[in-house]
Amino acid sequence: MKKSDEMAKKINPARIEERNQICLLRLDNESMSSIAKKLGTTKQTVSLYLKNLPTGDADTQIIITARPAIDKNTVTKIVHLYNAGASIDDIVELTGVTRQEIFNLFAYFKSTRRKTNSITSQIAAQNYPDIVKWMKDNEVSIPRLAKTLGLHSETLTRMLIGESYLNMNTAIKIKKLTSLTYKQIFAKHYEDWMEEFEN
Repeated sequence: MKKSDEMAKKINPARIEERNQICLLRLDNESMSSIAKKLGTTKQTVSLYLKNLPTGDADTQIIITARPAIDKNTVTKIVHLYNAGASIDDIVELTGVTRQEIFNLFAYFKSTRRKTNSITSQIAAQNYPDIVKWMKDNEVSIPRLAKTLGLHSETLTRMLIGESYLNMNTAIKIKKLTSLTYKQIFAKHYEDWMEEFEN
């Protein structure tokens, strides 16, 4: 008998299937409310399940919540194993996917699906277009990015809309997280930054 089959016997099959469907619907960008309606359950049930998904350990790098580059068949296998009771190490062994990729996948399931079109984001896009584009492409909100960078949301907002200076320490963290160049990060402020940096 396969390890996954042995684990599945220990958990209610109907609950496993419901949780599998929650994950797969999140992969398709469904909201929690929409998932609850489709599965005939409550938004609270969906939210609580997603909240409890593991997204890191002591060795985990920065989590990216963009839609993962894992094929749907492998995602299906990962979520079935996890929901059947497999450990992260078991899933790594049985699928060949790394721990980091699994945590990123789970983080994507948990991440917000809202996209902001506020005046703040419009002003930020004028000042730092590549940062804002990266945020939109990866569905990362200002509060989520601020938390990852170790900043208060208001502090990052002030930086992006030009009310305060985007400092080098923050730029280094953004570069590491996004792989953007400093020229992309500072955008129209790049020459001013270079002049100050050289001095």
